[in-house]
Amino acid sequence: MKPTDLKQLRIVISGPVGSGKTSLTTAIARHFEIPHIEENLKKIYQAKIQCKKILRETNDPIIQKRAYDQWMGAYVDWFKNRTNLYNQHAAFVADRWEADILGLWLRLFSGETCEGITKQMLSDMRNKANTFDAAIILPMIDLDSPLKNEDGLTRRKDFNSLFSSHLMTGALVRQCQGLRRIYIPNNPMSIDERLEFVMRELSKTR
Repeated sequence: MKPTDLKQLRIVISGPVGSGKTSLTTAIARHFEIPHIEENLKKIYQAKIQCKKILRETNDPIIQKRAYDQWMGAYVDWFKNRTNLYNQHAAFVADRWEADILGLWLRLFSGETCEGITKQMLSDMRNKANTFDAAIILPMIDLDSPLKNEDGLTRRKDFNSLFSSHLMTGALVRQCQGLRRIYIPNNPMSIDERLEFVMRELSKTR
């Protein structure tokens, strides 16, 4: 990629919880002066909380199914919203992308009869990957690290969950043939060092 193309980049960032996606996304957006697309998972989390609340409070199968469908629907809506956001910008850096969200979907709903939706999401992920210049993949965090998130809260440290999520997302990213992948080294690096690493990788001719 030529240096003159660097401000026309479409970059997505993947990584486990607490791996520094938001910090790196912000740094890249600021450096290249391109839009920062936030992860926007609030509606998904709210639907999850509401669904679990209803499942605890009622045994009515109709009400339970409605809540479950709304939770699943929040994932479908996320995909649709991302399509709109990608179409609004010629260049951007995105905090999480379809591979991350499809990974969450598979871990939560793999036992449900929703293969049609899953296949649609997989196709959507692959098609969108063809429009990206690169996907940056961050390593797992050190579970012994005392680091806190952007809100000052202690990072969730569940090895099984983090590890399975990391493996799932990595496998999904590899489903996108032709997508350039930049793997951040699995050793301590500051945000500035990560940014410098990404810049070097992007400047290389493919």
